Amino acid sequence: MEPACSQRDTLVQGQQLKDGQYLSSASGYYRLGFFSSSGRKRHVGIWNTRAAYEYKRKWNTRADYEYKRTGGMPVWVANRNTPIFDDSGVLTIGNDGRLKILHNGGKEIVLFSVQSISKTSATLLDSGNFVVHELNSDGSIKQQVLWQSFDYPTDTLLPGMKLGFNTKTGHNWSLTSWSNEEDPASGSFTLGMDPNNTNQLIIWWQGEIYWVSGLWLNLNFSLPHVLSSDEYYHFRYYSKENEKYFKYFVYEDVISFQRLTLKPSGDLLGMYMDEARVILSCEQASFFDGCFGKKNVKCISGERLISRKGIMRESGFEFNKSEKLILSDCKDICAKYCSCYAYASKNDDETVCEIWSYNIYGYNGYNRASSIFEKKNSDDSRYIYIRQSDEDLRERNVAQRERERAR
Repeated sequence: MEPACSQRDTLVQGQQLKDGQYLSSASGYYRLGFFSSSGRKRHVGIWNTRAAYEYKRKWNTRADYEYKRTGGMPVWVANRNTPIFDDSGVLTIGNDGRLKILHNGGKEIVLFSVQSISKTSATLLDSGNFVVHELNSDGSIKQQVLWQSFDYPTDTLLPGMKLGFNTKTGHNWSLTSWSNEEDPASGSFTLGMDPNNTNQLIIWWQGEIYWVSGLWLNLNFSLPHVLSSDEYYHFRYYSKENEKYFKYFVYEDVISFQRLTLKPSGDLLGMYMDEARVILSCEQASFFDGCFGKKNVKCISGERLISRKGIMRESGFEFNKSEKLILSDCKDICAKYCSCYAYASKNDDETVCEIWSYNIYGYNGYNRASSIFEKKNSDDSRYIYIRQSDEDLRERNVAQRERERAR
């Protein structure tokens, strides 16, 4: 039997990586092997050994717990939605050049397959990328990459990975959260690049916008959040003939291991001074830093947004003019999110959207709207659409019925 702690970084044709064995990148920074999730599920994953070591050293008696929950959590999972339910799993490259997972009594899980290429090898790089190359007849590696794990991210973005899409093939580079803290199956949050060519990142919750980064302007995101800071995440935007994407790099003298992980809660987990912490959360919705929060079905009724002519004594959040939002777009956004208590157009032609929002765990938005709205008919007045409380709606309906009876 081969030793469990193999130091090889490459899987060649005919070799098997059994459950309990692993590949190790050249420097030892990354390992690839089988791991357990909820229940009896087994998966092939990649994890960072430096982070695992830091957490073992820091937490001491809680080493095993922290190893699993933080640094030892995989940064990539091969078979997140097709787990194996015993320890019979084997990662191998078949005689046909296919990279696949075999297990007793189950259908093989193919990770890579291509016609007319039969001689391949797979290498775990120090970047955390697992790469398949074609081999020459003498066994040397051809430079062209046939397949790589960086093209199929799970919930974690490592330096050098892309968030965006290939306009020719339609391939999309995005993150999808785990279903819960123990199960890597696809969850309800997705982080990717806006497909509407607005050059910004978006987190979606069940297909609805949950957070936006703001447009990419002057080498930075336009909204104030941690990804706009160049201290730990040096983001760059790339627009090529067939590809548009974001990626980031780090200075290793500042931080040894960096990542962005989309949690099952929708939070972004990152490394700060070699410590894992939540760096972005939208539990408290605020349009000013891009947080829309979860859509609430109780807020969707258009009847709750009533127009009043006047002025707002405080400025709202103004969407960028390049997004070309009109009044109906503004209404759709505000109607979906309880944190929005008023909206309006900036211009007479109903262009440029302005929204007023509040902290949904703070004060009441209805009271907030009435405190800053002033009914007024002057040159600077405009129609403001204000969300009504249940009491306001009841009074409005009673008044309407009385008018109808008086006719």
